[in-house]
Amino acid sequence: MILAANVTVQNDNTGAAATSVEFEKAVDADAAANNRTLTVNATTTKFDANVGQVQGLASLTTDAAGTTTLQGNINANQVDFKGGSDPGGERDGAEE
Repeated sequence: MILAANVTVQNDNTGAAATSVEFEKAVDADAAANNRTLTVNATTTKFDANVGQVQGLASLTTDAAGTTTLQGNINANQVDFKGGSDPGGERDGAEE
């Protein structure tokens, strides 16, 4: 998936958290100069592949209390995970 704009993923336009969001493929920005951001508001967030594999993100944020699971590497200037995590791929409030 290539982000061509700043993206927030959530349940609806009220800001309510989704139950779960899973990215099965790599997530990349379209160009570093665009400073793309990805915010995911979900109880469970899972990244099955690398984030910023080809083109890094300006920031990656998971904003809901819950669990974020990482199966790949992250290339982002700022990383902010809120909620629980699992070291086989999850991070708890970690920044890289």
